[in-house]
Order: sequence, then C-alpha cells, then structure tokens
Amino acid sequence: MDSPINEINRIRNDWKCVLRSNEFLNRYMLEIDNKDLTTTSYVFSVPIFNITDGNLVNLKFSQENGCLHHTGSNADIIVRNNVVCLKNSCGIVHIEISKSEKEIGSNNMSMVNLSPTLNGVKLRKVINKEKFNKLNIDINETPYGIKFNEKYFSFMSDDITPIFTISVIGDRYIESFTPGSVVLNTKAIDDRHYEIYIECSDELKTVEVECNMYEQKLMLDTTVENRRPDENNLYGASAIIGSGEKYGEQWLFSKINYGIIRNILLKRIKSVRLFIPRLNKKVTEITAYNLMRRFCSIGTTWNNNDSRSTNTAKTVLTDSYYIIDITGFTVDSETQNFIEMLGFVLKPKCDGNSYSLISTGDCYDQPQILEITYYN
Repeated sequence: MDSPINEINRIRNDWKCVLRSNEFLNRYMLEIDNKDLTTTSYVFSVPIFNITDGNLVNLKFSQENGCLHHTGSNADIIVRNNVVCLKNSCGIVHIEISKSEKEIGSNNMSMVNLSPTLNGVKLRKVINKEKFNKLNIDINETPYGIKFNEKYFSFMSDDITPIFTISVIGDRYIESFTPGSVVLNTKAIDDRHYEIYIECSDELKTVEVECNMYEQKLMLDTTVENRRPDENNLYGASAIIGSGEKYGEQWLFSKINYGIIRNILLKRIKSVRLFIPRLNKKVTEITAYNLMRRFCSIGTTWNNNDSRSTNTAKTVLTDSYYIIDITGFTVDSETQNFIEMLGFVLKPKCDGNSYSLISTGDCYDQPQILEITYYN
C-alpha cells in the first residue's frame, strides 16, 4: 500500500472521488459521500493518522542529517547505518541489521530492503537455509514481559498489550510458497536484549518481516491450527487459511472492536464489507461463518475453540482482496441498526493441501479495511 487514499481509490476504481476525514474524531477512518445520499466509511484495521498532529501517515522515508526518517501513527522511526530505531511514549526499540547485508531503497534482493509501514518498517530480504539471518533487538527499559512463537515476537506492556512486535510474513512472491518454511527463533541475551533468527527450510526465499510499535486494532483476531492445537498467532501480521504439511489446517477467528467505530454506531446501515488483503498468488476459496458464541482473541486455540455457526457470508475474490459481506452478521435487517457480532471464523471451503496467505488485523503494511455504508 503506497497510500491509504490511493488504496481506497483502487477499491472503488474511482480516482476522482473526494475523501474526507475527521482525524481527531477517528484516526482509522476516511469517508466519502455517495450520489445516492449515503456515506461510505473506510475504516483501516490500524490508525492511518498521526496521534499528535492529525496528519495522514506518509508511507515514504525522508532524509535528514544522513538518516532516514518516518513518522508513523504514534511512533517516530529513524534509520541510521544498520540500525532502525522505533520510538514512542511506551518505549524505544532498536533493531540492528547485519551491516554487510543492508541496503535501503534498493531492488537488489541480495540485500535488505526497508520500507515504511503505518507505524514501523517492513524488511524484505533474501535468505537461505545454510545461513541464519540475525536481528539484534533491544528496548530501553525492561518490559513487563515477552510473548513469542515461530511467527512473531512481542515486547509486552502488560499481559495483553504489546509495545513492539516483529512478525514474519513469509515468501509471498512465488506460487510454491510453503507455510512454515520461514520461521523466527528467539534467543534471550537478557531481559532487554534478544537475538531474532530468521530461518528458512528451503534453498532461497525472499521473505518479509514487519516491525511495528503497537496501536489498538479494529479487527480482533487470531489464527488456530490443528498441528499445534494449544498455540495461536495472536500478534502475527499474516494468517494462512487452508491446509499445509507443517501446521495442518488453519482458521482465522475475527471480530470487530466496536469502540473504534463508535462515531457511526448509531447510523442506519446499508452494508458492511471487510476487505482482507491477499499476500500471495495462491487462490483458495474461503468461507466466513457467523459464530454462535463469543471468542477470546487472546486465549483461543484449536483445542478450546467453539466454531459453531449460524450462517455464512458471501465472499468475493479479486486480484488484491478477499471481500466478505458481513452485513448479515452485523446489521439488524428490520431496523438497519448495528447489532453486536460475536465474531466469525474464516475456513477453507474445500479440504486438501491448499492455502492462502492473508493480512490479519495486526498488519501495518497492508491492513484490512472495513467498508461501512450508512444512510444520512
């Protein structure tokens, strides 16, 4: 995503539409008035406006005093030589990249390519199975704790709230992408210093890793998998929907954080659609099931999940998105008012060794977008 505004223009296939915002009322939202006297809100899964000045996040580095600068939604990012510094009111995190393998803004994929996200950076790098690719990470003050698995690593400010997260996306550029072929291994040096190894089981992979300071998210979600039935991917930026050899079958549980959209909760709603970015070329049909019981995004696993459902939602596949019409999950058909959705689960439509890589609510590079059209 090069710009939130450009992304909405692409979704609407309309480069002349006039978008408006109230960045101090809702930092996640852009709106457009339609010809039929309705308004459409595009609510991103993470903030797109800066918390201090209200400016739309500019997804480009600026240069100053020999460094690269970027201002995210609540963090300042500085790249100096081989070190990325991410700073906000919750802490300061440094990421040291191997000096001989670092390159900024280059298409030479023997190097690391860095690009801004909405509140951090994305690393794109070629790795191979003979070589462990190490990132040295430290935080300025001892955190409350850490959470990690093969898919993500987080410094925590309390039991459920991250300060910073690094998440592996994987190799999204080839048809033969194998789930679990790229993983993160964590080694503690002390309470504030960690070594993160990006490891690859194949000969050569172009992988992406997101490194972001945390913001409250619109879509509360997690993946579960039957090969690791007591584990989830709570803070991971990507999810695999389908089946693979390493993780088995994987589903994504998700629900709306209604506090994010409180400024439009009392509107009469025409439609609600969720745009979930596709991150690889694989095409797997998926189905959204409306849950009968509330789920916990923090504690839900394969072993304890309750995926009983009442009905399904229509899903449309485009080159860039899975578009899921969740109007029936979220809107009373008679009053046209919002009703509380307990959540939904995304599952592969067919059995077999097939999968799709998609963004989660924690993705700051290609965030999910909730489209809400309401009557004026």
